[in-house]
Amino acid sequence: MNANVQKVQAYMPSRKVSSSALAGAISITVVWAVNNFAGTVIPGDVASALTTILSSLVAYLVPESA
Repeated sequence: MNANVQKVQAYMPSRKVSSSALAGAISITVVWAVNNFAGTVIPGDVASALTTILSSLVAYLVPESA
């Protein structure tokens, strides 16, 4: 029974991976909101760069789960 629990936990993403993915989703949502409601347009290349930078920064700052 205990081996099955450990196997399932191995397939769960770490806190670092989950936080990085969430940061990417949030940054794209912010870009969408700015493009639709702020009266300015953020180019796709810039939006992609912002997402990459923010996701990488969050992944660097969040420690691995124990």
